[in-house]
This record gives sequence, C-alpha cells and structure tokens, in this order.
Amino acid sequence: MQKISIKMQSFILVATALIVLAVASIYIASSKSKEALLSANQNFMTSTRDSKKNQIIEFFEAQKQNIQIVARSDNIKRATKEPPKSY
Repeated sequence: MQKISIKMQSFILVATALIVLAVASIYIASSKSKEALLSANQNFMTSTRDSKKNQIIEFFEAQKQNIQIVARSDNIKRATKEPPKSY
C-alpha cells in the first residue's frame, strides 16, 4: 500500500469534515422545519375548531331566540287552544 501525501490526507480530512457538517446541517434544518410546520398546522386547526365552535353556539342561540319569539306569539297561543275550524 502506498503512503498518501500530506496534501491528500488534508484534502480527505477536510472533505470528510465538510460532508459530515453538511449532513448534520441538513438533518437539523429538516427537523426544525418539520417542528415549525407541525406547530403552525396545530395552531391553524385549533383556531378553526374554536371558530366552528363559536359558529355552532351562535346558530343554536339564534334558533333558541327564534323559538322563544314564536312561542310568545298570540297566533301560536290561539292555535294551540282552539283547533282549526277548517278541519
């Protein structure tokens, strides 16, 4: 086996170090970006859930108010006390 020159040894050492550094940087960057995307997605889903919850609550409150208004109506009270004469 031949002896490798100091220049070639230095070149191989630097190249190996750069490859290891590049791989480590790529791994860290992809991990951090994955965490950021998951966090953003979770925040979006949480805000969407809260918004839909509020929409449902407002819908049922409006329906409840409409039913109470109709229930207080004199026409409804008379219709429930007297059967319609057309039948």
